[in-house]
Amino acid sequence: MQTAQLNDIIHDGETDQQTRALAQRTLLDLMAWAEQETTIEGVLRARGYADCAVTIHEDTANVLVRAEALTRQETAVILELVLRETDVDSGNVKIIPIN
Repeated sequence: MQTAQLNDIIHDGETDQQTRALAQRTLLDLMAWAEQETTIEGVLRARGYADCAVTIHEDTANVLVRAEALTRQETAVILELVLRETDVDSGNVKIIPIN
């Protein structure tokens, strides 16, 4: 929905140049975050977490994995993956097991 709204702003002839540039930068950010989410989810699935979801925003990342619990080692591996793929600080990464 955000992508559609941003595209509407970008392609609206009434949009001023500053607003259009901001919408374009925001759209590029959304696309980059979506690519990071897809990459992390793919790696997690390859590591055996079939049910997982990742959301990334400007300075936060949330990782939900279907598991009763996660060991410290599993959490560290997931955190390392998120840090490698994003610019998010480790303190802003939430890894949440869900059952």
